[in-house]
Amino acid sequence: MKRFDIRFIVIVMICLAQSPTIARPNEPVAMLMKGDGEIFFSHSGLKWDLMDRNKFLFPGNQIKTGNNSGCKLIFEDSDYSKYIESNSQVIVQDEDVKVLSGNVSTKDKIFDIMSNLKRKFATIQKYTTVLRSSKQKNINLNLPPLLCLCDAYPTLAWENVGPHYNYQLTIRNKRITIPKSKNPYIRYQLEQMPAGEYFYEIAVMEGTQVIVTASSTFKWLTKEETKSILEQEHKIRSVSNQGFLLGNLMDEAGLKIAALDHYLNYFSNAYHFEMRPFLIKVYKELGMLALADKEIMEFNKRR
Repeated sequence: MKRFDIRFIVIVMICLAQSPTIARPNEPVAMLMKGDGEIFFSHSGLKWDLMDRNKFLFPGNQIKTGNNSGCKLIFEDSDYSKYIESNSQVIVQDEDVKVLSGNVSTKDKIFDIMSNLKRKFATIQKYTTVLRSSKQKNINLNLPPLLCLCDAYPTLAWENVGPHYNYQLTIRNKRITIPKSKNPYIRYQLEQMPAGEYFYEIAVMEGTQVIVTASSTFKWLTKEETKSILEQEHKIRSVSNQGFLLGNLMDEAGLKIAALDHYLNYFSNAYHFEMRPFLIKVYKELGMLALADKEIMEFNKRR
């Protein structure tokens, strides 16, 4: 189980643009955490947009706060967050902000949330390409090569291949019948298990007839590994309870289904174009290819 490299809260992203159609060649230097009241964002100080979500920031971006408003900025190379107070305006620089008006204060000490952020920044765009034919008709059940589950996040999930199919899950010499569902993916909560790796098999059934089977392995984390993740989750929630940061934490921990749940919760109220490839990545890694392709097509329409 990996330990997390705890230095900053910046969730990196490819293809940020001054408009959705123009890819940004540089890496973000900071993240705007949704604050209280009216928070405004501008690429250059000319046109301002009201912000209701987290946003990646680049040098030259500007932030403005209204009356009784404020927000946090998290920089990659800073040990503390910056708090933009009411009626303030700042320009984002490489490692800090330049105050144009109002006040900026140093707030909470920052802790690590995830590792390999540069790797994610460099690779996330590849997940926005559709690789499968939309005309594919064969029934295929795809499972990830290895999942992580734990006492706190014990749910197994896989893509639903169709509403008229039921399933049979075999695990630890036990067969479990799972009924038909119209949901896009099937969920089954497992009982707590000793730490270790477990083989499981899923059969796609049409009544009592087996249509196709797939098998894989999951790892049940130790109590110590689970405790470490939950401690980091608690720290994240103290900064922001939005699902995106929690989803990224779970993704890094290998808890892909927990990551999916947090991402879907985050995206439930708004599309959040800039963060969407992170959801697509998890869909693909879980073998939920039809759901991934649907997201990719919508994402590319909005570029």
